[in-house]
Amino acid sequence: MYTIEEMKNADLSFEDARKKHAAWQREKLLKKYSSQAVEEIEAALREADAFITEGDVFGWLGGLYDAEVGGFYFSPSARDTDGFLPDLESTRQALSFFMTSGAGRALAPTLGEALPEWMKEDVTRFVKRLQDPENGYFYHPQWSRGDTDAQPGRLGRDLNWAVALLRDFGKRPTYDTPTGECGDGISYDGRPVAKPLLKSEQVPKAARPHLEDAESFIARLAEYEPQLATPNGAWIIGNFFESEAMQIVERDRRLKEMGSDTVLCDLLADWLGKTQDAESGSWTVEGDSYNKTNGILKICRTYNQIDRPFPNCAAALRTVIYSILDSSAADTVCHVLNPWYAVGALVWNASAFSSSTEEREVILSLRRYVGENAPAMIRATAGKLSRFRVGDGSFIYKPDRAGISQGMRVAPNGVFDGDVNATIIGGRAVMMHVYDAIGSELPPLYSGSDAMRFLNIIEEKKLAASKKIR
Repeated sequence: MYTIEEMKNADLSFEDARKKHAAWQREKLLKKYSSQAVEEIEAALREADAFITEGDVFGWLGGLYDAEVGGFYFSPSARDTDGFLPDLESTRQALSFFMTSGAGRALAPTLGEALPEWMKEDVTRFVKRLQDPENGYFYHPQWSRGDTDAQPGRLGRDLNWAVALLRDFGKRPTYDTPTGECGDGISYDGRPVAKPLLKSEQVPKAARPHLEDAESFIARLAEYEPQLATPNGAWIIGNFFESEAMQIVERDRRLKEMGSDTVLCDLLADWLGKTQDAESGSWTVEGDSYNKTNGILKICRTYNQIDRPFPNCAAALRTVIYSILDSSAADTVCHVLNPWYAVGALVWNASAFSSSTEEREVILSLRRYVGENAPAMIRATAGKLSRFRVGDGSFIYKPDRAGISQGMRVAPNGVFDGDVNATIIGGRAVMMHVYDAIGSELPPLYSGSDAMRFLNIIEEKKLAASKKIR
């Protein structure tokens, strides 16, 4: 357990780190903007940072850990309601926030070094216990396998979260995965598995039927096409493919090994490009700017992961910037995040693939526009974000949310409480992408003392669980 004296020392270190970051940031921004512009940008950033750090977010977050399971719940209402359990996404996001908000990094440079050994072991057991030996995916006991398989976003994201969590601790899944991650053959209880690993040469068939071959994949694209042009369709379809992107890349590798000329990544990129509106760079000709931007982000992230150029990148960036300035209320906290997130995704793609001098110049001019108008854009963003703020320091995904995430129920319906996903977005991700867009980096938002309080809460839960078992 950390002491009060250790927490006080950590707070002093935090203030020092913030001052050093501010000096570094000012020097960096002055290379791009006038001194007056930098002062205005800094003032807007200070206001936004102060707003998002109000409340006791780490006390709230620590309270969501289940020491008997080794994972985090989606929300307090999920924790307090029978039938709900911790999940992979909430666990990965909670621990990611612990580090990237600055708290955990004040203790150690990596998550594996910042957490106590017993907690890493508990989380590892939680993750490994969920893996299916037949196909390498991860399934939660609170959701049926059939329901999970029917939600490609849920299935793919949970696979990605599980692999990422284990990597944080220097571990691997027990069995090989559809993304090409090799299993270590060690079960959640530390014993070698009785059956062989899913070695790729032993499993020529795809784990998901629509990734089997070109015909199967084209048939799936044809099923999706009518939905793509609907108001929220581009986000839904983009979310599916972003979640599956690394599985598609891995399947292409396997198909090539098997002597096939099929390249699923090319089929996907070509299909998405043909269905895009060149004028707006989006897939939704009509509808609000938020829906257009949501689809652009998810589909651009897909292009980035399959390593292909995003078509009409400059047009898409104009649409995204407009949605940042859009004064209409955001329906979900993602509507606040996604425009800033999309700026970074589009700029990355343009810098990696754009062969047109004219388009590169347009991209540069749009980036300059973001910098020049940053104060107003930052304040507009903070204003939109305030709708999703909860008094305990957390954020809620949608004020009238139905407790659904990626197609699966994660919390009871109609309860107004913060959730891990929205708190990661509102408490760190939005500002991280804002800082990136103006050419800076997110400063430490929380101190080592916040990390110590968080770990103290979790250790108390572990001690209580140990006494309960006895």
